[in-house]
Amino acid sequence: MERFGSRENPVELEQKYEIEKILYNYRVLMMHASLTAIIRQEEDWWIGWVEEIPGANAQEKTRDELLVSLRVAANDIIELNREEARKACASNFEEVAL
Repeated sequence: MERFGSRENPVELEQKYEIEKILYNYRVLMMHASLTAIIRQEEDWWIGWVEEIPGANAQEKTRDELLVSLRVAANDIIELNREEARKACASNFEEVAL
C-alpha cells in the first residue's frame, strides 16, 4: 500500500498532459479568434492550409482527418511560438490578452 496513492505511468502522464495542453490551446484560440482552412481534394488525398498560420498545413485520406490534422498543426505552431516567446523574454515578462 502506497502512502500517497497510486502512481501513474510517467509516459501516460505525459500523454495526458499533451492532450490537455492541445485542448486548452484550442479552446483559448476559439474564444479569441477563428481560423480558416483552405482545403481541396487531389485524387485520393485531401490537402489543406490554415490561412492565418504560416506552416500549418496537412494532407490526409479523408476530409474529416484533414480537419483534425489542421487543428493539431495550428495548435502545435501556436504552442511552439508561445514557448519561443517565453524563452526570448527570459523570466521578466507579462502575458497580456489581446
